[in-house]
Amino acid sequence: MSSLNAQALSVQYQQQRLQKHILALDTINFAVQSNLFVAIIGPSGCGKSTLLNVIAGLVPPTSGQITINQRVITGPGRDRAMVFQTAALMPWRTVIENAAYGLELQGIARADAQQQAKHYLDLTGLNGFEHSYPHELSGGMQQRVNLARALAISPNILLLDEPLSALDALTRESMQLELQRIWLQSRPTAILVTHDISEAIFLADEVWVMTPRPGQIRARFSIQLPRPRLISHKRQAYFVNLQEEIWQMLGIN
Repeated sequence: MSSLNAQALSVQYQQQRLQKHILALDTINFAVQSNLFVAIIGPSGCGKSTLLNVIAGLVPPTSGQITINQRVITGPGRDRAMVFQTAALMPWRTVIENAAYGLELQGIARADAQQQAKHYLDLTGLNGFEHSYPHELSGGMQQRVNLARALAISPNILLLDEPLSALDALTRESMQLELQRIWLQSRPTAILVTHDISEAIFLADEVWVMTPRPGQIRARFSIQLPRPRLISHKRQAYFVNLQEEIWQMLGIN
């Protein structure tokens, strides 16, 4: 159970070659209650991934702070796991060996790690593929392994950096359903960064819209759709109208 909070969070980068500073995030405040699914959207370069990396402990804030259960984030931790855009699986490891890798890094014996990882491979629909290698899987299946590897360490907070963006349209919608199903069974707090407004509305309890750089949270939408959601929900008037409102907010007509 994790309550995630940001207080006056700012991140500034220094471009050494041009000798100038770039303000990526500007005085962001938010609170995310446990087990909530939040999607963050905004224009390219607005700081979405930077914000995710700060939560992951990979990028330090220039000012302000982020806390989990009132504990300040100062670096990566076992309570958080990141799923990136590309699966980044180790080609010499089988599916189950890839899924167990995070557990092994925590000092768990290989056999025990693989036994724990097997549950998450089953959860992500990879039963029967444990001994396959990454090159033998489709892109969607590789991302399932990536997700299983993240879930295997039982994170309180799951960070998703455009995990479905490399997939074709049909596979992407199928994986949206799968990601929803998996999240409903495991229920970590989830933070998703995506450029796809439809995907954000479909998956999230809250959608946050960010401004152009320097990134701030411009608006927050509470998604009033029942779960589990169906692809047919995307054709409902509520969904279409909300999508249009966010498009207009982003200047997309």
